[in-house]
Amino acid sequence: MKLYLFDFDGTISSKDSMVRFFLFIYPRHTFFLKCLSCLPFLFLYYFSITNKDVIKSKILKIFLAKFSLDELHEFAVSFSNFFDPYIKEQAKSYINNLLLSDSNKVYIVTASLDLWMEPIAKKLNVNLISTQALFKNNIFEGIEGRNCIGIEKVNRIHKKINLNHYDCIYAFGDTDGDKEMLKLANYPHFRYF
Repeated sequence: MKLYLFDFDGTISSKDSMVRFFLFIYPRHTFFLKCLSCLPFLFLYYFSITNKDVIKSKILKIFLAKFSLDELHEFAVSFSNFFDPYIKEQAKSYINNLLLSDSNKVYIVTASLDLWMEPIAKKLNVNLISTQALFKNNIFEGIEGRNCIGIEKVNRIHKKINLNHYDCIYAFGDTDGDKEMLKLANYPHFRYF
């Protein structure tokens, strides 16, 4: 059996899904006002005062806490259709060919939030490992656990997949946040599509 691990943003998609999701749920002027609210957190991140997981959680909360879990799920399903043109045709075709064989297992492994990634992964007919949304009383509170990037991608892969079941591992990524996952593979592909 063969295992295929794909990063999403920049690898399978041509645009960042988080930014596009925010633009999908807000009018452009509101999106930009919310971005201004994020500046203090970006300052803390830039000067290494706070870690990336905390910053991502705070920024996501600025954009998502206004909506209920049900509203966000409805947005996410609609967003999966809206985002389809941003899926690279070459990547989509490659994945579709992989899915023709039962001996291939395909995963998206991404720092993007499960909230909007689950409907996208379902449309692509692949499995998903991603950053997890945390909800309390149906209100978004941030991310649960760590951001699924760098070594955390590898940790989650090991947690979800028994790699001993696969003869070959292929990995695809496009940034430094994918390098640990690429090292896991027999056949790493950097900026393949």
